[in-house]
Amino acid sequence: MRRRLAVGLLLTVLLGACGTPEEEVTSGSTTTAAPGAGWEQLPPAPLSPRGGAVLTTLEDGRLLVVGGDMVAGCIDHRAGDRVIAVHGSEERGAASDQLYDPAADSWTELPRDPLSPSFDRSMVWTGREVVLLGHELVPNPGSDRPSLVRAATFDPETEVWRRLPDSEILGGYEYWEWSGGRVVNAVPPTSDGGQVNNFGRHYPHGGMLDPATGEWFGLPEGVPANGGCADDGTGFDSHPGPFAAGPNIVVNKGLALHVSQARWEAVPCNAPRANAKFASTWAFDGLVTFGGYESRGAPPGQLPTDYEFNNDTWIWRPGT
Repeated sequence: MRRRLAVGLLLTVLLGACGTPEEEVTSGSTTTAAPGAGWEQLPPAPLSPRGGAVLTTLEDGRLLVVGGDMVAGCIDHRAGDRVIAVHGSEERGAASDQLYDPAADSWTELPRDPLSPSFDRSMVWTGREVVLLGHELVPNPGSDRPSLVRAATFDPETEVWRRLPDSEILGGYEYWEWSGGRVVNAVPPTSDGGQVNNFGRHYPHGGMLDPATGEWFGLPEGVPANGGCADDGTGFDSHPGPFAAGPNIVVNKGLALHVSQARWEAVPCNAPRANAKFASTWAFDGLVTFGGYESRGAPPGQLPTDYEFNNDTWIWRPGT
């Protein structure tokens, strides 16, 4: 498991861990296409072409792009007067999660969480507390029984952990977001463990959690056909689709989950934009993507040999 850096709390501190310095992008104006009609291209960005950047929204409505290059990944980001850095896995030994105070320019170790040791760890900020999600670290996870998602909350004011009930969610795609008053993983497929280590039933990969009550929920029915672009066959980028969350919507590749309404919407393919390593966030009441690259020079099933970066910015607004 690759190490990830999850950053919590309000958006005043953002870590640029992926190369070039941070630069701002102003919103400008969009085209006149009706909401839900498709993708609209925003005004040109004052940035050089790049892929693998971090894109997030500032409190005043502007977009912030941090870093970028041809890299495998960046930091997970949120917002705040403090920053929490969490290890993505403890498979190589116990890891010390840290809290950074920018006013004092100092790091302090977080109290040990009640889920440790665990793997596929991720954090979500709810506006009041941090929710830590992870899987129990046991030999050969999923072999004897499914390794399901567990959760705990951390109050940064009292620095106290609160253990939540375990889920019936298999996970495996750790894209948890805070939306509609719930922690959401909008990944609809299920798995039964296969022929060798069959679990005897299907477990969902995604679901929802109310951290106030500790209650877990399944995703709604009626998942539409994925609206994302078709795979180009190279298999080079394992996460080609956009991921973002708004106040009541979570986008997972080619699907958008309207959380409170318990309904899905397909995100249409945007063929003109880059096919890999573009950044995405929720801003201006829509899904915004920036940059990325097109890969060329290889037949299907082989790694590409050439890349063309861009600095285009696009927005998709959901239907009403």
